[in-house]
Amino acid sequence: MIDVHPLHKRIHGVGEFCVHLLAITIGLLIALGLENVASAVHHRHQREEAETMIRKEMADNRAHLTKADAAIQEELNNMSAALGFLETRSQGKDASTDGISLGFSLVHLENAGWRMATTTGVVQYMDYDDVQRFAESYDTQEVFNGLQNQTLESYLRLNSYFMRSKDPRSLSQADVDAAISDVRGTIAHLGAMRDVGRELMSSYDDALKQ
Repeated sequence: MIDVHPLHKRIHGVGEFCVHLLAITIGLLIALGLENVASAVHHRHQREEAETMIRKEMADNRAHLTKADAAIQEELNNMSAALGFLETRSQGKDASTDGISLGFSLVHLENAGWRMATTTGVVQYMDYDDVQRFAESYDTQEVFNGLQNQTLESYLRLNSYFMRSKDPRSLSQADVDAAISDVRGTIAHLGAMRDVGRELMSSYDDALKQ
């Protein structure tokens, strides 16, 4: 805050008044300039700190997605085997359970750095193109997280069939038919997760370019 103090003595004449006015004006301009410089330095520090956090966050998320991509493809293979088993059982034929396993792990993708930058308003000090790329990546990340939740719900439904029967070969015809629909839905969700995940990795790569 800038303070302007009153004079300690009376002013005599227009000339002296002008000198004092000029001194006050120059002082105010210097103070405002220093304040603006300090503010600009602070904003630059905030921007650099936020961008560093966001880029690290994205790099970590991408590493998690790289591992998840292989796991998703493996789980798609498991679901294809499960679908083949169920369709064979639906026809009243014996089928092998080899290669069938239900396993789904959530991929934890962070967004704390981006949330902090947006809620504190630091994004206004960032380059517009960078902000646009960051926003696009985190929007796609939200889509991926939504697909994860849908896939998890599908797995929970599938597990309910096998909780009633420890041996998949002893499932009732009604459970087999219902499970076929859920397996197909799970395959669709996993496929969407794989595709969106790969799109998200590409989006991260674009956003991380400097």
